Amino acid sequence: PFKGVERGPYPAEQMAYSISQLGHRKCVLESDNEPAMVALRRNAVKVLREKYGVDTIVPEDSLTDASPSNGVAEAAIGELGGQVRTLNDHLEHHYGITLPTNHAVFPWLIAHAAALLTRFQIGVDGKTAYSRLKGKAFRRELVPFGECVHFVPVVTRNVRLNKLAAKWKDAIFLGVKESSGEYFVG
Repeated sequence: PFKGVERGPYPAEQMAYSISQLGHRKCVLESDNEPAMVALRRNAVKVLREKYGVDTIVPEDSLTDASPSNGVAEAAIGELGGQVRTLNDHLEHHYGITLPTNHAVFPWLIAHAAALLTRFQIGVDGKTAYSRLKGKAFRRELVPFGECVHFVPVVTRNVRLNKLAAKWKDAIFLGVKESSGEYFVG
């Protein structure tokens, strides 16, 4: 894990993708004045304009030492952190190992934790964020993060399989793709 954009475009691209999924052509991006967050916001704005065609993006800085004014964001960060810790604890208990925070599974775990909150956490209006955005409840079946699963790989036309080869493969469940609902396995 790392902060900001110094080690690659992924954080800004993921932030821009998530914002684009909301379907708005105009948005306000507020962040604190921490250099890593300002750089992330700047790069996300660029991706939103170039890749997703968002017309109007207003970057705003939050007030210095304005943690109380960021209450909703701070609460969401706390909830996500709790969900990440819960999923990590489940993995450690299930497999009897302690994962270092730089393990390759952590980006998947964090994304899945956020997706679980989006799909299942009920807001004050009685709806989930997913149902507010899509107009319907999330109805796909899920297995626990990190669970061993069997899957049938997608076969392209150019690939010929041996007729005696197994069609099913073993993998680990890593989450659900936001845009299509497909399962991620690895």
